[in-house]
Amino acid sequence: MEHLHLSDRITALPVVHGSGDFAVEVRRLMLSHSFDALAVPLPECFRDQVEAAITRLPETSIVYQREQTLFAPKDWHPDQPQDEED
Repeated sequence: MEHLHLSDRITALPVVHGSGDFAVEVRRLMLSHSFDALAVPLPECFRDQVEAAITRLPETSIVYQREQTLFAPKDWHPDQPQDEED
């Protein structure tokens, strides 16, 4: 995969979120080179928590988001017959 060398000190690697091929390439690149910093885009919903964590550096922080359930667990059961669309 081709990397974008913006300068002697800056390399950009475009990625596709959720792609296993891109994940493998990012891992290979990170393990084969030494970097001073890593920048990644984050969703806006993480902004406040990440900025607060940065102010606490070098203390370790965890920023997480609960996964949203797309259905109510009581509304579905694996043994329940499913409606088939025609």
